[in-house]
Amino acid sequence: KQWYQRRVRGPSVRDKATMVYHGNALWIFAGWGSRILRATPNSTFVPDQTHAFVGWNNEMWRFDLGTETWSAPQCSGSIPSPRAAHTLTVYSDNQAVLFGGRTRTGRVSELYIFNFSTTTWTGPFTTENGPQPRSLHTCTRLHDDSVLLLAGMDKAGNS
Repeated sequence: KQWYQRRVRGPSVRDKATMVYHGNALWIFAGWGSRILRATPNSTFVPDQTHAFVGWNNEMWRFDLGTETWSAPQCSGSIPSPRAAHTLTVYSDNQAVLFGGRTRTGRVSELYIFNFSTTTWTGPFTTENGPQPRSLHTCTRLHDDSVLLLAGMDKAGNS
């Protein structure tokens, strides 16, 4: 096998986005980077306080590995606000859990559920004894109903 590069039109340049594999496709959500030049359905761009051409987004993109094409699914429900440095973890046959990240106003502890079949978001869910707001953390699926969250930066920027 060899690596090869395909030049296909897809998401804008970004970092601190998340990517997961599900259903023979790669799904990318959100991130921080250049202004969205080609908006996707139900997406938002929030400029950074220091520069109007970079900021946070909440775009969802899907790369079909069979056809090698990008698409921007029409998401519905309670779509998470623009963010970066969050996690998106597949935890069941048809769902992923999004946790935390950094928004324009700071780190958050929101939890959302994404359904791949319906491209619907539900949430945010919060608990009194849940994790504190954080970004740059990791989440790993342990079982169909368990996800392990580890490390990250807290509201004050401590790791």
